[in-house]
Amino acid sequence: YTTASGFVRCIRIPDGKNLWSKAFPGKIFSTPAVSGKYLVFGCTDGGIYALDSRSGKTLWTHAAGKSVLGSPVIRGGKVFIGASDGVFRALDLRSGKAVWEYPDVEGFVECRAFVDDGQVVFGTWANKLYSLDAATGSLQWIWESNKASRMFSPAATWPVKSHGRIFIAVPDRNLYVLDAATGAEVKRFEKVCRESVALSSDGSTVWCKSMWHRIFAIDADNLEFVWQAETGAGYDISPTPISEAWEHGVIMPTDKGNILCFKDGELQWTRKISVALVNPMEVWQEGGTTFVLASTMDGTVTLLKIK
Repeated sequence: YTTASGFVRCIRIPDGKNLWSKAFPGKIFSTPAVSGKYLVFGCTDGGIYALDSRSGKTLWTHAAGKSVLGSPVIRGGKVFIGASDGVFRALDLRSGKAVWEYPDVEGFVECRAFVDDGQVVFGTWANKLYSLDAATGSLQWIWESNKASRMFSPAATWPVKSHGRIFIAVPDRNLYVLDAATGAEVKRFEKVCRESVALSSDGSTVWCKSMWHRIFAIDADNLEFVWQAETGAGYDISPTPISEAWEHGVIMPTDKGNILCFKDGELQWTRKISVALVNPMEVWQEGGTTFVLASTMDGTVTLLKIK
């Protein structure tokens, strides 16, 4: 996991024992991506780094022109990542060399892009959402939020895709459904979210949460509400995505250090792990048990087990 003080730290899952720690010249807000031995992230010193996940040894560095706040996606032997220098990059995972670059990005990138074999979709703090060809980096389309203030940009949301549509949460509190091929608006759900959107592993359900204590499940095919519920979380502006917990339901993080679990619109349990915003979580199953690994902005790291 990374820290705003410029460290990357590795701890052992069973007991939290520190295995290694490495310092960098800038702050790190980028959520790391891991594939095999490669651990990749961006840094405010303008570097995109790949470390050996087992030892912390630097494997390669790629220099961007400005801070790299965006979180990488690793797919097909490539690293897809945005930065603050107007360039979105696809890098070779083994060498860090550029496979392609799209140099005409307006605004800086802080999100993690959606990537599949056909397209790369990401937002910026210039009210724009871009779709690039995943193989070449050529522009496919640009969607604009048409708001006067850049504070309504689709920049913090991590886009998701299902049934040929892109789903994004925008700070105007609306969930936008866009045609993945053209960027044209298919539908708009008003006042259901701020910046957090997530997709079930089977692509059937989209989840989002509002600023005011509500969570929603939407059928990704027919674009109708499946369920909605009061969360009791109060005012919440965390952009951290909801996570699937399979038979247990969905896990919703908050900006106050709370984690809530819902199933079919019913609250199952809550757990407070800190007083600070919960970062993107890792949820997995092992030996019939579901685990939730979460960190918060005050430096707390917690492993939960769902029975």
